[in-house]
Amino acid sequence: MIVNKIVDMREYDVPYHTRVMIDNEIRVAFWYEYTLDGPLCVSLTHLKEKLDKADLRVMAFDIECTKAPLKFPDVQSDRIMMISYIVDGKGFLITNREIVGSDVQDFEYAPKPEYDVGMFTVFNEPDERSLLLKFFDHIVETKPAIFTSYNGDAFDWPFI
Repeated sequence: MIVNKIVDMREYDVPYHTRVMIDNEIRVAFWYEYTLDGPLCVSLTHLKEKLDKADLRVMAFDIECTKAPLKFPDVQSDRIMMISYIVDGKGFLITNREIVGSDVQDFEYAPKPEYDVGMFTVFNEPDERSLLLKFFDHIVETKPAIFTSYNGDAFDWPFI
């Protein structure tokens, strides 16, 4: 019977490194000690007594683009008009003044009452190139350890 020949089965949509972490119970929020057992072999020991959380700086971001009506943005013809992001609870917005009609002033915003983001600092940049340079300069300045976004891997980063 063919079923007896199946040794292992993997989900198509789960990347190999994610599957390894799941199978070996390697979790992002835990501390580990590692030893190299050869050029391609690493042993991990979960340090269960170490409970302090790492002080990780998180950047959540989203881009907004121009696009033709009822179309998905196309990197060949469309441009980024703004990037909004939050780093360690501080909000920022970078606008592309070639597209945005006038300067945007700093503003207060929280998507829900339980999110106390507060003031957003706005950078009004003259064009898309300046917008992107400001974004990457701010990444270098704030040094986030984790980037998060909605659909960032499939859209935002490739478009940027």
